[in-house]
Amino acid sequence: MHDHPFLARFRIALQQMAVSGQGILLAVSGGADSMAMLRGVLLLKDELGISPIVVAHLNHGLRGQESDEDAKMVEQISATASLPCVVATIASEALKLQSEGSLEESARNARYDFLIRTAEKFSLPQIATAHHQQDQAETALFNILRGTGLRGLRGIPETREVSPQLRIIRPMLHIDREIVRDFVVSARVEYRDDSSNATPEFTRNRIRMAMNTMASSQSEQLRTRLLKLTDQAARTMDSIDLVASKILSLCLQSESSESVCFDRSKLLAWPEPLVRHALILQWTRQSWPRRQMNSNQ
Repeated sequence: MHDHPFLARFRIALQQMAVSGQGILLAVSGGADSMAMLRGVLLLKDELGISPIVVAHLNHGLRGQESDEDAKMVEQISATASLPCVVATIASEALKLQSEGSLEESARNARYDFLIRTAEKFSLPQIATAHHQQDQAETALFNILRGTGLRGLRGIPETREVSPQLRIIRPMLHIDREIVRDFVVSARVEYRDDSSNATPEFTRNRIRMAMNTMASSQSEQLRTRLLKLTDQAARTMDSIDLVASKILSLCLQSESSESVCFDRSKLLAWPEPLVRHALILQWTRQSWPRRQMNSNQ
């Protein structure tokens, strides 16, 4: 099993991310992808020196008993592997009230808040999520439909620094979903299907459904081109972010959790597209809701 294509690519990604000798928090939903990640880490942990390993699962409570069963399975498998498992539950009604029209984003924010708090509690330097190639392509298309600039075209970042002591890593981001699913079958990985993935209520589900209705050749071509686009956008944005950071260091006068103040005259000395990117970068650093950010800000 150690020579399976999934494990080979997963190993390379973890090595490139320099996880050896470090602890890791695994975000495990109970679905096929995150359970493949859990099994992959268990198979490679000794070889790569990954320790300690902690599993984290957030029960959104949106699917009633089905959500509870997901949590129980993750807890049981973690216990079998002698891994600490942190499970938290949030009230679905509270989540819906906080969503302000976007339950998807509200659930996402709640999940990452939980993961970050848990990683900090255990003093772990990284959080791993199970996003793969198809997730990357779907995110790029989602952002295009939402109305995005270059930053949204880059899709999901392979790594993201939360603080100097904590980062989020996505070691499966360049692995094809079919390779992941073949590993799940070959290694007899236990998992649970999320019935909410089949509902058109969520935008990402509608995108996935639309792509699945296309001819396989067309769907593959679209995914390939979206992935190339995200790669080009990421490389471009890395360069622009360096300039944007310099602009912020020169023009930022004061900041708080509620507001930010810039030196307008210094901002106007820079080209408008670079100023726009600097403002977006600051918005991101403030952790303000992405859905409230638009070209009128």
